[in-house]
Parts: sequence; structure tokens; C-alpha cells
Amino acid sequence: MQMELIQQKGRVLNGQGNPEVLPFINPATGEQFGSVPIATAEQVMLARREMGAALPSWSNKPVRERVRIMRQLQQLLIDEADEITAVMNQDNGKSRQDALTELFMTVDLINQYCKNAPKWLRRRRIPTGLQIFKRAYLENKPYGVVGIIGPWNYPLVLMIPPIVSAMLAGNTVIAKPSEVTAATGVMMDKLFKRIPELAPFVRFMHGDGRVGAALVESQPDLIFLTGSTRTGRLVMKAAAENMTPVICELGGKDPMIVLDDADVQAAAQWGAWGAFYNTGQTCMAVERVYVAKEIYDQFVGEVVQIAQEMRVGYSPDIENVNDIGPLTFQRQIDIIEEHLQDAVAKGATILVGGQREGMFMA
Repeated sequence: MQMELIQQKGRVLNGQGNPEVLPFINPATGEQFGSVPIATAEQVMLARREMGAALPSWSNKPVRERVRIMRQLQQLLIDEADEITAVMNQDNGKSRQDALTELFMTVDLINQYCKNAPKWLRRRRIPTGLQIFKRAYLENKPYGVVGIIGPWNYPLVLMIPPIVSAMLAGNTVIAKPSEVTAATGVMMDKLFKRIPELAPFVRFMHGDGRVGAALVESQPDLIFLTGSTRTGRLVMKAAAENMTPVICELGGKDPMIVLDDADVQAAAQWGAWGAFYNTGQTCMAVERVYVAKEIYDQFVGEVVQIAQEMRVGYSPDIENVNDIGPLTFQRQIDIIEEHLQDAVAKGATILVGGQREGMFMA
């Protein structure tokens, strides 16, 4: 029963005569701990109209006034750190410590944006070239309504800072969190609503890819996407129909290179950390390593020893002793199994682990 529920994570459940919902499922335990109704295309269009109507009120606020309001969000994230990390732990499967690290990164980025926004957004004089009797100035104007689509692997730090930066620049926002970490999306929605001066200028739309498609089709003035290359292609193709500008931050394929004069022990530590942090679910995680043949055997030996000492497991407590947690949803662990099978078929040897236990790869 637990594995059946895990397989539903990130997928829509049809209630009998009820609206479609996204379930909140703990990937480590398979337990469902809530759900959220999926936004309809009509609701997305309504949000688009509301944010368009709210734009003048927000964009006309002085930059320092927007900064003051965003500082309230920054403080709220700090005040609610315990609840935020608990939800992320249940929803994503990452440890409370890793969730806290993500929260710290989020707060730090908000701080940097707020600190620099008055300087970055101020009117400034620019060169006029040969027009020596003219003066030229550059003024920053908001795009308008910005649609922001976030990912599941870092659902907080890759969603809230883009919202904050867009709003500091005078835009209103429609945010679509990942369906895989829907509970974190609902939590963020509630946090924004707790700030009366901020709530009227941002809307969260919860749901699967259909909601993301409806957001793109609603013709926002700019789309900001963090996600897979496949999703990036789909969004850019759909956005092109209306010439909507798109900013994408997509998944990477990241090598590590270890030269013959490297500190082998340090390289092994960083390589293992880069591969296994956040259970390897990071767009810039180490996916392959090129090692100089002179130190190859030593490097492999060091990595094997590190991997053997890593602890795999899940805990909802702050005092977590595990190094690697569960994969967040079914497709992720299927991909790892496919990679392992493909590598072995092509002559690779598994030196440590390789056994699947539920949503854990040990």
C-alpha cells in the first residue's frame, strides 16, 4: 500500500464527484499527509487578470517601500524555520538539516536582493557615443505580470528568490510550484498570504503540467522557469506562440575532472559530496568523473571508502545522522536503476551498494 501511494506522488488523484487534487506523500514512509485542489484553467486566467489589475498599485510603490515589505517575508521565513523545515522534510524527503540549509540560502538571497535593489534599479546615466550634445539615461521598468514555474528538488530556494526579485523590480507574480512537492508549494502560499502588504500582488496556482500550460497560455509578460530541459523546450515552444519572453534555468550534465597533481583525498571527498548531496538530486551534481590514470586507482579507493561509510535513511528529527535520504518520487529512483543497468550492461562494475529498498538506493 505504501509503494502504491508513493507512485501517486506528483500525480493527480480523481475524487468521486470531487475536484482533482494533488496528494502530499512522504517519499520515505509512503504516508499521505494532505492534499490540495488543482487550479483550473479558468482560475489561472482569473489570476492573470487580477495580477494585471494589481500591477499599477505595486509598480508605483517606491523601490525602498517594496524592499521594506520584502523584509517582512525575510523575517517570517526566519521565524517559521521549524515549521518550514518540517514540511520540506515530509514533502521532499530531505533531512531537516538540508532543509534548513536551503532556508538559509533563501533568506540570504532575499537579503542580497533587498540590499542591492535600490542601486540596481536606480536611473543611471549612460554614454551617448557621438551624440556629444545629448544626455542619455537608462530607466528600469517592470515587465508586468511574471509567471514563475518552480522545481521540486529545491522547492524553496528556487521559487521564493525569483518571486522576490521579480516583485522588487515592480512586477506582480503568478507562481506555479512543482506538483511533486505540492505541500511545500501550499506552505509558501500561506506564508505570502500572512503579509497583508504583499498578498494582493502574488498568486499561487497549484497543480500538474496542465496548470503550468495554462499559465503560459494566459500570456504573462515574462516567464521564469526552473526545471528540466524537456519542460524548458515545451514552455519555450508554447511561449513562442505569443512572443512571450522566457528565462530558463534547466538541468545540467556535470563532469568533475581530477588531474594527476590533485589532492586525491580532498578530490574524493568533494566528488562524493557533489554526487550524493540532496540524494544526488541537484542540477549541478557530479554525474561523471574524469580521472588522470596515474591516480585513478587511488581515487577510486578513496571514493569507495567514503561511500561505504555513508548512512542511508530517513528521520523527521533535527538530530538526523543519515547522509543520504530517499529519492523524492518514483521516476527519480527508476532513472537511477536504469543508469545502473545500462552501465553494467556496458561493462561497468558496481563497487558499493546498488540495491534498491523502497525509495532508498543503498
